[in-house]
Amino acid sequence: MATIPATYAQVITPLTHVNLSRSAAVVYGISVLSSPASASDLADTCNAAFRADLSALIDSQVTIGPSHVSWNDGSGIFSGDGTDSGNGTLSDNTCPPNVALLVRKTTAAPGRAGRGRMYLPWAATEASVTEAGAFDPAAAAVVNAAFEDWRTAMEGDDNRIVVLHAGAGTPAAVTAFSCDLRVATQRRRLR
Repeated sequence: MATIPATYAQVITPLTHVNLSRSAAVVYGISVLSSPASASDLADTCNAAFRADLSALIDSQVTIGPSHVSWNDGSGIFSGDGTDSGNGTLSDNTCPPNVALLVRKTTAAPGRAGRGRMYLPWAATEASVTEAGAFDPAAAAVVNAAFEDWRTAMEGDDNRIVVLHAGAGTPAAVTAFSCDLRVATQRRRLR
């Protein structure tokens, strides 16, 4: 688990498919630049930005949110669940739940501390993935643009996306996202 320093938060956004009992989650860190009224308000702000910019990438049978936030305001860690949720809007046939897009986080920090990644299931369409697992570069460009819009929207809400670390150290601000041209697989997600 990542260490959450003062003025930072960890956000967990669940993705729940209507036909599956197990959900997936997108987990990321943020630098909270202006204090919200509560962790629940922060969760709603983050989920609303996520849905606004990324719901077009996610299957329409998937519910996005409500998000959970663990926020360190400097006096301790506060947790809260938001109430904001909604469905993805992608109406194409997506790959099974064990196939996810791998989105890499780029920061100015060198080495492992400057790298991060996120997995986005129910976002790769069957038409955009070859039998060998290659992801269509044109579709990857659409994903990159959507993630950049999300990063910009989060910064507009005074919440900069960061890479949180498992050990001590200052989290590194994400400067760009890059969708991998090979999809990621998880065997356990089929159970």
